[in-house]
Amino acid sequence: MTERNCLRLRMAFSNPYSLIVLLWSICYIWRPLYLGFYSDDYTVLFVPFKFYPASEWLNYYISLYPNRILAGVFSYGLLSAFQVNPFLWQLFGAMVVLAESLLFFKALRILNDLQPARLDCMVLALISCLWIINPFSFGFTAWPAHMATGLCVVAFLLAFIAYFQKRFLASFTLYSVSCLTLEAYYFQFVLFLGLSWIYQHKFSFKHTTLVRHLAVFSFFQLSFILYNRLIQNGTRKNFNPEFIFTRVFGVVRNPAYWTEALIPFLILTFFLVLLIRNLRRIRDRSIEQHHAALMLIGFCALVNLLMYMSVGYSIRPFGIASKTTIVVSALSIFTVFVLAQRFPQRARNVL
Repeated sequence: MTERNCLRLRMAFSNPYSLIVLLWSICYIWRPLYLGFYSDDYTVLFVPFKFYPASEWLNYYISLYPNRILAGVFSYGLLSAFQVNPFLWQLFGAMVVLAESLLFFKALRILNDLQPARLDCMVLALISCLWIINPFSFGFTAWPAHMATGLCVVAFLLAFIAYFQKRFLASFTLYSVSCLTLEAYYFQFVLFLGLSWIYQHKFSFKHTTLVRHLAVFSFFQLSFILYNRLIQNGTRKNFNPEFIFTRVFGVVRNPAYWTEALIPFLILTFFLVLLIRNLRRIRDRSIEQHHAALMLIGFCALVNLLMYMSVGYSIRPFGIASKTTIVVSALSIFTVFVLAQRFPQRARNVL
């Protein structure tokens, strides 16, 4: 019996999908039994459920999320399905994490096929599992009020996969779904275009095609920003021109905020160091692929964090406010992949 169990365990660790499901089960299977609702859940879930008939729920969510129209639609669908049952909400949140991890694995496999030295599938699975054990994810994986908006990650990953499968209409559509669900992935289409340009020797892309796609994505992005800003009611944040001075002053005066400031500072430092080291190679167009990819990822992360900070969000790495790291957490998966791809044999030994 013991030998049979050991054999099953070895088989699980030899299959990438089984490995992802196994680690997810260990980390998430307990959540529906112990986690429940939190502060914002009263407004988002209990108010419509207790005080409005079911026929009015959709109108309630549309008025609550007028500038995140799909967040309202998703919230309506989830409340209709789960009502205020904490077990079902937490089970849904756990299942979304599993789906996202599998999508990360799919995305990494696509990128891996574009590399001259490919990583083993088990290494890719372990990198994808970082999303499961991500310590910054509590705010968007265990908070029912944010599970609908957290679906922007699923839409973004599907858009990423569709783009590299050359299903461009699907990619444009799914990226639009992500942006209309939450503002988190604004401007992150740069990751699609940048990686396709970096790996263009295998992706067989013409520069004119990239320019056309840049124009289409930019048009959609600017349209979403205009739509978001024109709506004055509902859930929205406004740009605060004094945020730099107040944020820096607050961090300096309160050491408790130093951890909060550390994430954007490290990303900025990482991005600048790579940029300075590769300025000559960029001019000569001889920059190594992994350096270019890391610079691209650092740029995307910096843009995202500055966007959040510009409207007054605190970048807190832990706790319920960690929804501000929803993009940085995803980009960290791609960062680990690029580093592992640089040293494939060493990555195999370490992981």
